Amino acid sequence: YFSMIIAVFSKSFPHVELKILEGDSGQLLGKTLAGEIDVCAVFGQKPDSMLEYWKIFDEPLVLIVPKAHPLASKESLSFTELQEEKWILYTDGAGINQVIQDYILPDQLAKQTLCQSGQWDFIAELVNHGAGVALLPKSICQRYYKKEIAMVELIEQPKVSSYLAWRTDRYLSQA
Repeated sequence: YFSMIIAVFSKSFPHVELKILEGDSGQLLGKTLAGEIDVCAVFGQKPDSMLEYWKIFDEPLVLIVPKAHPLASKESLSFTELQEEKWILYTDGAGINQVIQDYILPDQLAKQTLCQSGQWDFIAELVNHGAGVALLPKSICQRYYKKEIAMVELIEQPKVSSYLAWRTDRYLSQA
């Protein structure tokens, strides 16, 4: 989504300089609050009340498992069926982790976390090789991993929201 938005913005406003930083939601919100960056795009974590924000979209999350995993043949399942699974999570501060913690107790999740990464493609590859299970946005899985991994819908239908956030006490270009 953001690559398209950035490309359209750059073409529409060719004289506006864009500096793009990557980081997890917590890092980017912190930099925005500190005034180090003007605007941030974050997944999952609703921006701080000191920030103005615009919700871009809600994205359904799906469980991904290797094709050979016993859960791969299920059409849907509940988080209660995932209590014994090893998880591959995004890095601390990523909003998607908060969605998972809404359904699995943090203490239990900490014991069952194999590793964390900020890169969805690395997470998907770890799942593909049988290291654990993960939640990823459905659109990413449909675009890149249909043949390599199984996507299983969750009965709870978790979603992650995407936001643009900025400080209200600073000038923000109309662009």
